[in-house]
Parts: sequence; structure tokens; C-alpha cells
Amino acid sequence: MLALVGGSVLLSVRTAFASTPASSASRAMMCEDFVEVQLENLEQLLAENNHERALSVANVTVQRCRIPRSEEALVNVYQSWLQYAQNNATGQIADALASVTSNDNVTSSNLSALRGPITSGLEKWVGRLVDQESFSRAHRYCGQYRRHSDDTFRLDHLCGVSAYQTENHDEAIAAYESMINDWNDDQSYVRWDEAAEELKELYMITTEFDDAFDIAKRLAIRDPTPEKVLSSVITVRGQMLAPIAHHGNILFRGVTSDEITSHVRSEMERIRFPDFVAGVYLMTRDARSDVIFYDSETIAPPSTTDLERLSGNVTMLQSSDDPDEAWLISPVDAGYFVVQFQSRTSSEENALLEDLLADIQNDRRWDRLVDQQLSRSYAATGSAVGALLGGAYLAGEPLDNFSSLFEESTALLYFAIQDEDGSVIHDEQFSRDNLEYEQDVWERTTTTPALYHHETRYAGRRAYEVVWPNFQDDEWAGVVRVGIRNR
Repeated sequence: MLALVGGSVLLSVRTAFASTPASSASRAMMCEDFVEVQLENLEQLLAENNHERALSVANVTVQRCRIPRSEEALVNVYQSWLQYAQNNATGQIADALASVTSNDNVTSSNLSALRGPITSGLEKWVGRLVDQESFSRAHRYCGQYRRHSDDTFRLDHLCGVSAYQTENHDEAIAAYESMINDWNDDQSYVRWDEAAEELKELYMITTEFDDAFDIAKRLAIRDPTPEKVLSSVITVRGQMLAPIAHHGNILFRGVTSDEITSHVRSEMERIRFPDFVAGVYLMTRDARSDVIFYDSETIAPPSTTDLERLSGNVTMLQSSDDPDEAWLISPVDAGYFVVQFQSRTSSEENALLEDLLADIQNDRRWDRLVDQQLSRSYAATGSAVGALLGGAYLAGEPLDNFSSLFEESTALLYFAIQDEDGSVIHDEQFSRDNLEYEQDVWERTTTTPALYHHETRYAGRRAYEVVWPNFQDDEWAGVVRVGIRNR
């Protein structure tokens, strides 16, 4: 029996589908008749924009008589609700999205049919949250519903922005890469250079310097200005100095003795850093420099606001007040281990920059610029890494803790610690057979208590090698050999 209650048609299962014998044909006919009546009722409810009641009727219809027409009716209710919410009641979008993705009556094929409305609804809702700077909520909705939507440029942008603002950097990078790689010139949400600048900053924050350089180079080619080219220089410097910050993170992330700190400080004082390195130091949680390992007398610690952007073991940040200042910052037990550097250039570098600006698409000139940065940095980087590894070795710290840095680094190749007799007592990714130079060079660098650095080849590829003399209480204790990639 069918009964009309409050404008809605309800079915008594016991009456409509009684347990009396009936043929399959008659049961199918009863089902079709029931659905037909329900569809008429749904049409009236949707005309009144009574989506809550319409959804209830559609759910009952599918539960009691699942046939293609009843499933199509449920899809139509959601399509209507999402369309109405977008045009007239934005606040209902969240309710509609939550309902359609959690409704057991909605099959995977039904969801596929609703991808278009879900996509447009999600764009509208997340766009509203981003406009309101409710980035955490926007990021949450992207995470919950993006898999049910189509991939669109608009959602890449909105979900990328919300992930960036909530420091979910890997998600943000994926979204921005999707935008850049499938750019839509017909949209007005964001300019290419804006998206590329934000992607470059994300790469630097996560110390993915090869990718940062590539996007910085593209930006400079599109807009050949000194500022854009200098931005690419910063990425190369960051890549070469990052190993210092990574090793500092491992050595100082636990409770470190005054003896180790004192040793590293005395060793760092012997390093000749390039003039763009402002300082290497430990910093307190409230952004005050504490233990200074190297100081060019231009140390300027990052602000507490800058520190809010930290992510992972090592983060590269550019100053929010002065883009010429940059830091590689690593959280450690006492606060932060910091390598501070700048975008200042020498007269020789300025000449290369001018040549590059005159022919910005010349790859050879770009290569010369990179080569110059590597040649200026590698000796200091290798020396500092050697000093930190030597400090860990002399203090009895587990050297295996540093293994991953050489397995994953885009700058480092190997290290080997040798005692005063020349025996290799610990190494990572190292084989003497891969070093392509004569035995007399090996013996001289092994037994001489002095800094040695040179260009060489390792396992068939170009490399730099730095041999750092390891001293303990002014007594020579052997060397730390560090291999660095040369493009």
C-alpha cells in the first residue's frame, strides 16, 4: 500500500512486497510502479529546492528498489543540490559534499557520474575558504574530496595555496608542478610568474635545489633582469652550503657536550669561507645567536616570523625584509644550527652576470655561472663537512648517522675518515678504486696535515675532493676526505 504523508510518498514494505508468492515479473512491475510514484514526488520536491527531503526520498527509493532509474534519481538529487548550493546557498556545498561521499547508497559508478558537480562545488567552496584565508579548512576539504573530483587548474591552484599556507609543502609542490606543467592561459586566477616564484620558494624551503635552479632559470629567461638571475645564484649557493646544515643537524640535534662544540668552533675558524657566507652559528629558540662558529661580522639571525616557515630537518629561507639575506636552518636540541649567506657578488661574478643577461638563453653562459659558484664554494663546504664529521668521530658519535646524507645528497658523493697511519676507519659511498688519480696524490693527501682540495674524477664523473686535516687538542689525528659533485 502507498500512503501520501506530508507531501511525500512512503512505502510499507510489508504491504508492497508482502511475502505472498509472486512471480519475478510481478515483483519487477511493482518495483517499477513504486519508483514511478517516487520520481513524481522527487520532481515536486526538487522544484521546491527541498533537497533535504528529496534526498531522504531518493535514499528510500534506492534501498527498497535498486534499479537504474532509482539510482539515476539519486544522482539527479545530488546534481540539483550541488548546483543550487553553488548558485544560491554556498554554505550548503560542504553538507552536499559530505553527504554524497559518505552515502552507502551511492555506488562508485554513481560517484563517477557526479565528478563534474563535485568538482565545481569543491572549487566554489574551497575558493571561498581561501578568499577568507581559512587555509586549514581549505586544505582539509582538498584532502577529503579531491580524489572524487576531476583534476582542474583551479583546484590545483586553490589546493596548492592552502597546502602552502599550512606548510604541507610536498602537497603544495605537487599542485604547483601540475599547474606549471599544464599551464592554462585562459584562466585569470594566477599569473605564470607568480606561480613559478612560489614553486621556486617551495623548492628552496624543502632544499630541492636542482628543481629550484631550473625554475629560477625559466623565470630569468622570461624576464631577464639582474634580480631574476641573482635568484638563480642563490639556489646554487644554497645547494652547495646545505650539506653543512645537514651535518650540523645530525651532530647537534642531541645534547652536545661543550667539548664537541669547542672543537667544531676551533676547526671552523680555520676555514676560508667565500665572502657571501655571513656566518655559521647556533641560535636559541627566540632567534638570538648563541655559539658562533664562523662570523664575517655581518651575522643577522632570522626573525621569529621567518622561523615559523621552517619545515623538516633543514629549511632554506630568504628574509621577508631583505631578499639579499638567506639562511639554511636546522632545528637542533639547543635551538637551531644556522648557515647564513647572501646574494652579494664579486666583480668577476658581475662580469659573468652581465654576459648572461646579454644572451639569457645561452646554456653555455648559464653553465659558466654555475661552475663559478661551485668552484667558489666547494672547498669551504668540504672543509666544514670534514670538521663536523671529524668532531663526531673524535667524540665517539655514531658515524652511521651521517650515511643517509651521502645516499640522498645532490651535492655530496662520499666521505672517508683516515687515521694518522692512513687507514680508512670509516667511510660512506667510498672506494679508493673509484678515485681517478695517481697513488702519489693519495699518499700525499693522506699523510700531510694540511688542507688539500682539487678537481678530479670519481667513478667516471667530474668531482671535487676536499681533504680536511683532523686535529684534536692541536695534535694531528688523520684526515677526513669528502667528495663533492661537480655538476
